[in-house]
Amino acid sequence: VEIFHQVHAAKKERWVIPDVNTLIELAKEVAFEDSSLIDRYVQEILKTEAGIIGFSVYDTNLFFSLRMAREIKRIDKKRIVVFGGPECFPLWSGRYLIQETVVDAVVYGEGEETMLDILNCKLSGGDGLSKIEGIAFKSDEGAVVNKRRAPIMQLDSLPFPEWGLFPMEKYSDCIDFKGMRKGAR
Repeated sequence: VEIFHQVHAAKKERWVIPDVNTLIELAKEVAFEDSSLIDRYVQEILKTEAGIIGFSVYDTNLFFSLRMAREIKRIDKKRIVVFGGPECFPLWSGRYLIQETVVDAVVYGEGEETMLDILNCKLSGGDGLSKIEGIAFKSDEGAVVNKRRAPIMQLDSLPFPEWGLFPMEKYSDCIDFKGMRKGAR
């Protein structure tokens, strides 16, 4: 959404076309036209000093995510990059994403508990990724895909997002809150 607000109006019109291939091509076009967009957001991410950086990956933002992860790792190899989201299922792109040198772990399935386990593992200084269900990670022997984590059966047990911390106004410029394009009938 940050990049959406930075592109020319003509590209914004193409952005709201609900065609995956068009969005993938548009992402590549925008990234190659102005690499300063990616550089700017990489610098913002690095300023946070976060040791683990997570990307929610969809087929339409996969290109941006990989490009940003490459730049983050080029600047600071110690940052841990974790990819999750719909594109990360092992039978889809997940098996390829863990092969990327800039991706340290891939979360597949529901990530709420899995990401917490990764954070706790890294905070404790442990190397216990092999015990975390629902991830693929790199080991000395190559890529390892752990067993699937059971789905969260009681979704009401999860906390609600802190919507006050989320910039909803940035999203309302391109869609209304019912998921319809602005101006669409």
